[in-house]
Formats: sequence, C-alpha cells, structure tokens
Amino acid sequence: MAELTISMSEAVSILQTTLSENADNVKRVELFDKNKVRLTISVSKLLPDILVILSYKSFQKGLMKFDVNSKYPLKMLQAFVNNIELEDIDEDIFYLSDDGLSVNIKDLIKHYTRDINIKEVKFNINIFTFVISFNN
Repeated sequence: MAELTISMSEAVSILQTTLSENADNVKRVELFDKNKVRLTISVSKLLPDILVILSYKSFQKGLMKFDVNSKYPLKMLQAFVNNIELEDIDEDIFYLSDDGLSVNIKDLIKHYTRDINIKEVKFNINIFTFVISFNN
C-alpha cells in the first residue's frame, strides 16, 4: 500500500477545476479557516447567492463525509447538489442529506483510473492522506 498526501489548498484547486463546468451555479470555491471549504452557490436568479461551508467529518465505506453549514436549510441545497452535472461523472458521486455531504471518493477515482483503490482517508489539520492500493 501507498499513501497519497493532498493539502487542503490542493483539494480546493481540484474542487475548483471539477466544479468549473457549473460556473453559472458555483460562483466561488475557496479555502476557509485553513481546513474548510467555502462555496458561493447560486441556486436561482431570484434568490441571493448562498454561502456554504464544508468541513471534513469522516471516511466510511468509500464515502468521504462533510459537515455542511449554511444560513439556509439543507433542503434548499439538496436539489442543487443531488442534480449537479459534471461531464462524464455519475451524478451519484455527490449526495447531500440531513447528515451532510457525501462524496463517493472510490467511484470518483474509478472514473479517472481503475488502477487505484482507496482503502482509507485520514485528515490531520489541513492535510488529507489517502491510503491506496494498486489493482493488478
């Protein structure tokens, strides 16, 4: 097994690139308080932009889980997140519920390469460490 280390700022850059296709809805992605991500989301032209703060919570059964904080109820954001369209990426990768945001990181990685399997995700201060194995 090997470890892949990604800083929080690198993770934000990856997220910015991934969400750039939804520039009409995701206005800004930025690092916040060294270990959180702040998103500025436009759900509708009739409503003001929504600030959403994500903080890493856990890794369980292939899902990275994030706490979601916003002034608005999560129900308002659920339709947006659960219908987000990313080119060639299955919409089930991201799921927002009352428990927070879940990202199926194993399936997301499989979209790009089938050679890597994520065994565990560790988070310390502002560094993600992915414990990975390589498929033969």
